[in-house]
This record gives sequence, structure tokens and C-alpha cells, in this order.
Amino acid sequence: MNSRLLKTLLDRLVLGTGVLTGVLALAIFGVRRPPFGESLSYWLSFLAIAEWGLVLLAGSFAALWSRKIAALLLLLCVPVVGIPLLVIRVGYPDSALEYWLMLLLTLAPPLAISAFWWISDKFGRPRVRLVQTPSRARRIAAIAFTTLLVCTLLSLSVLFFASLRPGFSIDCKKAPPFAKPTRPEQVVFTAKILFACCKTTARVFPRFGGFAVATVTKRFWGLPWWNPGVVFLTQDIANLREPLFIDGDRQSGILGSLFPIVTMSICDRSSLLRNAQIDLRLVHDGPPKDGVRIIGKTERYVWSSVPHSEKLPGTTVIITGPAGTFTATSDSEGIYDVSGLPPGSYTIQSKAYKPEAGDYSACGPQKLALGSIGGCTLALK
Repeated sequence: MNSRLLKTLLDRLVLGTGVLTGVLALAIFGVRRPPFGESLSYWLSFLAIAEWGLVLLAGSFAALWSRKIAALLLLLCVPVVGIPLLVIRVGYPDSALEYWLMLLLTLAPPLAISAFWWISDKFGRPRVRLVQTPSRARRIAAIAFTTLLVCTLLSLSVLFFASLRPGFSIDCKKAPPFAKPTRPEQVVFTAKILFACCKTTARVFPRFGGFAVATVTKRFWGLPWWNPGVVFLTQDIANLREPLFIDGDRQSGILGSLFPIVTMSICDRSSLLRNAQIDLRLVHDGPPKDGVRIIGKTERYVWSSVPHSEKLPGTTVIITGPAGTFTATSDSEGIYDVSGLPPGSYTIQSKAYKPEAGDYSACGPQKLALGSIGGCTLALK
């Protein structure tokens, strides 16, 4: 292999490294939620990631015209990224040594690539060429291919970073049932998974929750009008072939919001469609129009080779509230459902409830305001 070919390969390797680093920086910026209502330091750190990515991309592609211009553009990363990070440092004078390591790792790639273009320019190396034959057709094809490649890398990077779980542990209970949106980014629909990927990667990289491609079978709210009926489910997903009830969140980042990405969580009410009868009833019916609604399941947990719960239709449920005590009976799906009750405090228990350890067939008191939904799962022995 001659020296000219080696130099060409090295040029393209450095160019590709700069482009890839810039794409990754833009993807990180694209999935982060804008810090509305936060202090200046949050905005500086948020915008510094985008500036870092844009300067790396601009500086890398500038090598196609001039190595010196590429080196100078990449040097812009020092004030563009370094100054905001130093301002953040002033605002947090007690931050640890990790801050300086972060600053070094942030500025090292553009400085190293800038030095390469500057030194190679001083040695008289010509500008980098995507194609060796300078015909117009080849140049147009090379530009089109490079643009497509960068867009593809950016899309895959956004999907990857959207699939990362939070870097902190989440300790939460299952969200209560709802009949209307409970948060701005919430999306609710039913779906069928077509393809799931990389769930097993969690053993090697625990923060990566994998992703799945799913078709939307019924919309309730939250999905944008332009969505074609296909979504990417990220984080806590499973390779399930059964229909699903999805309670997730749209990507709120500037770039992430352009993709049909729905983030799952262990805290939401997503489940198999056959286990979501209560959720389906509530989102179909909407919030209670008068008073409050109490709805829940009666079931028994079966310990076997495959532990599972089985519904208990015909179970008598005792509900005590402001209007006194009355009974309800679970239907064929093992669901008790009472509407039009006055607001107030309620306790719910099965007729067979005994106040002893291990009996989970009671709950409450629950304070319910006008238009609220209460209830619980009564697990009988």
C-alpha cells in the first residue's frame, strides 16, 4: 500500500470521525427536553451541545474546501463550548473534579482534529476529495450519498439515545387509572409489535432498553396528526406478539419530536391488551360527568409452574363512603364498576375480607374529588 493511499485513508478517517462526533452531539441535543423555566446555566449547557455538534460538522466538511478553514472552524469549539461550561462552573463552585474531566473530553476531539488539518495543511496536503474524478455527476452523487448517510446516522443516533433509560434508579408505583390526559407528552393507543430489537443488550449495557417497531391499531390521544400509524417504542419494551395497550410519552426533544418515538416506563399503565379492560373502559367513557367513579378488579393469584392471576367474576364488593355502605358485584371480566357516587372518602373491600396478614382484598380510605376515579385490585385468597 503506497503512502498516497495511506494519506487519503487517514484524511477520510479523520473527516469521518469529526462528522460522526458531530452527529452524536446533535442527537444528544435532539433528545433532551428544552429547559423551559430553568436558569441561564441550564440553557447554556443545553445549547452548548448543539453548538458543539454544529461546529464539528461544519469544520469537518470544510476540509473539502480548505484544511486551514477546517482547522480554524474547529478551533471555534473552544470559546463556543468552553465559555458556557466555564460559566456553569462559576455557578457551581463546589463541583467535583469530574467537571474538569468532562471539559477536557468535550474539547479534546475538536482540538485534535483541528491540529490534524492545520499540520497537514502546513505540509502542503491538498483539500480532501470525496471522489478522485472531479466530474460534475460524481460530485453530485457523492454529495447526495454523504447527505443521506449523515441523515441516516442522525436518525439512528436519535433512536439510540431515546432508548437509554435514565441514569438513576426509578422507584415508583403503577400509575392510577385515568380517563383523560395526565401529562403534556402523554400518548395513549393500542398497538401490535412488528419487530423488537436489542432487549438482551441490557445485560451488557443496562441503560439501553432496546426498541420495537409497532403499528397503531386504535388511537385515543397524544399521537400527532401526521403519524402514519407506525411508532418506535423505546426503553422498557418486550418482544411480545400480543396486542398492547400503550401509555407512554412522546419524545420532547427538538429533534426527537420529529420522529414517531414513544418512550415506555415501568411506572405507566402499559400492558397486554387482554389485561387492560379497566383502562379501555375509562379512555372510551372519559371522566365521570357527575360525582365519582369506583372501578377495579377482583382476582386470585395462582401459584403454579407459571404463576398468574385469574379473574373472579361474581365477587361481592363492599364500598363505604359518604352515602353509606352498599355492595357491587364483579362482572364476567372480574371488574366491579360503580359511577355517580358523591365526592368524599371511600374504603373498598371484598365481602370475604378478613383483617389479617396476607389478605389484600381491601383498600382505602381514598379521598375522591368531583370527577375523580377510584378503586383498586382486590386480591382474594
